[in-house]
Amino acid sequence: RAEALHALAGDNGGKPFAADCLTEDYLLALSLARRKARSLFLLPWRRSGKGAWRLVAVEECFPDRLRAAIRQRARWMIGIALQAPRRLGRFGNGWQRLFLLQDRMMIVFALTDLAALLLALCGMGALACGWERMTALIPAGPAAMMVAGINLLLGVWRGGMRIWMTARLYGWRFASAVPLRWPLGIVINGAAACRACVLYWSACARRRLPRWDKTAHRFPTMAAQKGL
Repeated sequence: RAEALHALAGDNGGKPFAADCLTEDYLLALSLARRKARSLFLLPWRRSGKGAWRLVAVEECFPDRLRAAIRQRARWMIGIALQAPRRLGRFGNGWQRLFLLQDRMMIVFALTDLAALLLALCGMGALACGWERMTALIPAGPAAMMVAGINLLLGVWRGGMRIWMTARLYGWRFASAVPLRWPLGIVINGAAACRACVLYWSACARRRLPRWDKTAHRFPTMAAQKGL
C-alpha cells in the first residue's frame, strides 16, 4: 500500500528506495517486512498457443562475458550481504533470521565453494598422477566417508533441483547443460565474492559509498526464446 511506501520514504529522505544501497529492491522488501507490512509473492501463469502453461515474468539475459558476470554478481553481494545487514540489523523470528542468514553468508558460501572446487581438482589430479604425498593428505576412515557421502547426496539433490527447475521453463535440452555450467558458476561466484570484499572495504576505509557498478541488461528476443 501507499502508506507503507510513505513510511519508508520518511527514513530515506523522502524516497522509498535507498539510493545509496546497491540492491535497493532487496532492501525495500526487507524494510517492508521489518515494519510488519504484508506482501505477496505472485506466480502468474498463462496458457501459450500450444496449450502449455508458461510463467509470466520479465526475462533478461545474464551477462555473457566473464568480467561483466563477475561485476554483476559482486554488486549483488555488496548490497545483499554487506550493506543490507548493516542498515536493517536483526529482526523477525527465528525462522526469518535463519532465512536471512543464508543471504548474509553468501560471500562465505561462495568462497567455500571455490575452495572446495579447487581442492577437488587437486585431489583428482593427485590421484591421476599417483602423487603419494598429495593423496596421503586426503582423509580416510568411516567418518570421512560419511561426510563425503552426505555432501554427495546434497550435491545431487541441488543439481537435480536446478535441472528440474530449468527444464520447466526452458526445456530439457537447455537443462541438460546444468552440470557443465555449475563449475563455471562456482568460479564466477568466488571471483565476485573477492571483488565485493575489496570494493566494499576499500570504500569503507575511504568513508565513501561503494561505487554503482551497473552492467547493461540484455533482454532476449522472441526468436531467442523459441530457440531455448
